Amino acid sequence: MENILGVITLISLMSALRMLRGGLPGDRPLIVLALVIMGLAGHSWYTGEPITGVVAIIVALVVGIIPPYLSMASQLARVRGQTRLSLWLETGAVILRPGAVRRLHFLVTYTVYLVQRGRLSISEGIERLAKAEPLLGDKGASTAVEGIFWLHAAKEDWGGLLDRFEGVAAKDSAAVTGLSFGALSLIVEAYAKTKREAPYGIGPVQIVKHMHLAADGKVAHTRSIGESGELPDAYIGRASVFCLAYLGGDPSGFLGRRSALRPLFTKAELAQFSDAKGRTYDEEDIERLQAELAVQKDLPSFLTSFRAPTPASASLAFISGVILLAVMATGSSIDPSYLLRCGGCLADRVVNAGEWWRLFTSMFLHAGPVHFLVNALFLIQVGNLAERLMGPWRFLAVYLFSGVVGSVTAVALGQPAVMVGASGAISGIFGAGAVMVFASRRRMPLRWVRRNMSAFTFTFLANLFLGLAIPMVSLSAHGGGFVAGILLTAILVPLTRIPKVLRDIGKVAVVVLWIAAFALGISGVRHSFNMDLSKLIPVRQAHATLTLERGQTASVTIAHPGTWAKISRKELPNSPPAWVGSQGQLFYIDAACGPMQVDIGDGQILHVEPGDSETLMELLKAANAGVDGIEFLGGPNGWVLANRPEPDGAVMVQARKVFEAGMLQLGFRFEAGTNELQLLDTLLEQSALDECVAR
Repeated sequence: MENILGVITLISLMSALRMLRGGLPGDRPLIVLALVIMGLAGHSWYTGEPITGVVAIIVALVVGIIPPYLSMASQLARVRGQTRLSLWLETGAVILRPGAVRRLHFLVTYTVYLVQRGRLSISEGIERLAKAEPLLGDKGASTAVEGIFWLHAAKEDWGGLLDRFEGVAAKDSAAVTGLSFGALSLIVEAYAKTKREAPYGIGPVQIVKHMHLAADGKVAHTRSIGESGELPDAYIGRASVFCLAYLGGDPSGFLGRRSALRPLFTKAELAQFSDAKGRTYDEEDIERLQAELAVQKDLPSFLTSFRAPTPASASLAFISGVILLAVMATGSSIDPSYLLRCGGCLADRVVNAGEWWRLFTSMFLHAGPVHFLVNALFLIQVGNLAERLMGPWRFLAVYLFSGVVGSVTAVALGQPAVMVGASGAISGIFGAGAVMVFASRRRMPLRWVRRNMSAFTFTFLANLFLGLAIPMVSLSAHGGGFVAGILLTAILVPLTRIPKVLRDIGKVAVVVLWIAAFALGISGVRHSFNMDLSKLIPVRQAHATLTLERGQTASVTIAHPGTWAKISRKELPNSPPAWVGSQGQLFYIDAACGPMQVDIGDGQILHVEPGDSETLMELLKAANAGVDGIEFLGGPNGWVLANRPEPDGAVMVQARKVFEAGMLQLGFRFEAGTNELQLLDTLLEQSALDECVAR
């Protein structure tokens, strides 16, 4: 947790400094929020106080992860003309990240919504947009101007929109360079819907050409601040389709169900294109637009990945979600012992018990809804791109291979915890996507290749950094899956040129492998679910040295379930370690060195021999005669147990045994109703006080 808090403190400080240097008045609330997060994380990191640290982590994750997704979805809804949905999404984004950019986009979206609902006129909406200047100054001008065009579009005042544009174009032939991609797309849409002739030589054809050149960086152009990097291509796609309809071409052939352009349009717009009537224009322009759209319809986009997910990636996310619900309905998805029962991957079970099927089943388990949502979002985003480029069959082959190799790597490198999650498989798909983008560099637009390679590189470095900072992230599984995905994709890419019959054999092989994996996995989980917990959960031994009073140290052997995690108590120097699980914990270890001798009065000394549980129990009963609620029981191999029920139903167990070197005392807590209490006898049988040494 210290590493995570350190990362959050550093990122919050850098974000606050960057915004302060920007000098935007609208960023002040976000600067305050960044400093609050930094203060909470720094306080917890310095003092070791956990509650403020947990709050800092939760707030940082919410502010850092959710707003970009909301903003992306809001921008896509705005592209499609779904103002109300865009407003809801933008509201969520600005609440969670109240910076100048998000506040500006919220102002524009809310104003468009008010005009669309008839609560404001277009002129009143324009006056309202003038309030954007204090937020971003001149940097927000292009977004505010685009908002004016959206006001006309919201009222379907396409003629008024063109009047406004042509009034500017009459004075400045280079007017298109000062308008954002969104504004230009709306202008082309207006021409297509009004069938109006374009004066001054600046019509839909010229605008679309300019948009392509501007996106490639070949001509100067104004961008709307805060827009997604993929938004210009989305606007170019819409503008190209409307331009083709304006010229008399039929764009419906480029808007099929698997087209990357289809999510950019509403159902009403798609129906409109199928009924489009032709105009007489240069066939050369139509052919050029058709060639451009033929490429654009196959361009995967993160922006549209959630509205039009590819079948294989969406199916895998859906299956994982169903399994998560089943696990939560029958037990706990954050209990390592229960996850092991449901098919989680633990090295002891894989290697010693030969349960290799766990390498596969663990890919579909997740440690709680948050873990699942993060993986599902990443899978649908990256999987959408990879699957569109490589096809579903190669995608499924890479996913299966990468997931298994990731699990094998983690087991081989000694991952001690129960492993769940599709991270290895998703990392493989991530590597496959990078390979496919690079392999497609000659047939895809250069700007698309550069943008996606930059996104892959940044995401790779961010995940590597977070993996190093967050202990519970298995870098071995991520790394193994990533390398496996790259290697297998590099092998499969050339196979697209082999005869069709061989490709069909490959598809059959992928299906057979998946069916076999599911069959083995289901059979294995059924067997695991019916196993006794004491046989299912392996017991591990650890050695610890205790620092005692009177200058003595004790060496002890502690047995603990393989599903419990070791924790160090840095707030208590020289304190012994502890082991914690979801349903139980070993929280206390102590020892008394030397022979066990008790003064029973009248000068008599009672010696307790090693392993003499009866005498030890009588002494403990006498010492606790006035204490209610404690039940003393004989344990295995000379152990004495003092059980005390807690008000919440949990059971506290103090276990003591006399050894040759002295007495060892262990403190356990088991939650109400847990079956892990069955493991107690085995844990005690394998725990011992090995020796005591005087310093």
